[in-house]
Amino acid sequence: MLPLLVILFIGLPLVDLWLLFRIGEWLTFVPTLACVILTGVVGAAIAKRQGISTIARIQQELAEGRMPTTQLGEGVLILLAAAVLITPGFITDAFGLLLLVPPIRRIFLKAVTAYFASRIHITTMHAGPVSSHSPFMHVQSVGFDDGFDDDVTGPIPGGGMKYVKNEAMDAPSSRDA
Repeated sequence: MLPLLVILFIGLPLVDLWLLFRIGEWLTFVPTLACVILTGVVGAAIAKRQGISTIARIQQELAEGRMPTTQLGEGVLILLAAAVLITPGFITDAFGLLLLVPPIRRIFLKAVTAYFASRIHITTMHAGPVSSHSPFMHVQSVGFDDGFDDDVTGPIPGGGMKYVKNEAMDAPSSRDA
């Protein structure tokens, strides 16, 4: 994870700055500055419009009693797009503009969701016959719940509890013991 963060926060800005200077040599200063400002302004306007639309969809989902998981994810990606669009550079602007294209944003959201879903394990415990080992019968399902039906942390109809463990956190591994 550390090498990825180094590339993301040190390598990408350096490459973006180098590309900005190379394009500045080719186009000259004023057109290059105009391109950077134009992509920032246009991107911010698109992000604002899509953000307001996403907030309205979130409110509609909540009013209908549903959890707006997809809309919340899209809202975070629109916010990320706006943040990288205000960063000067052509690579970050291209990434931000791509995130503002709804089909591309949905593909990216599915990929991010799949990554985090692979790191979450859900264990459901139902009351079962009392044995010498445990008063619970443990049922473990590996994967991600989508939040529908009885997919909540807490009491489960018919008895039992649900426990969600996030494996993405720094937990001691078996080799640390």
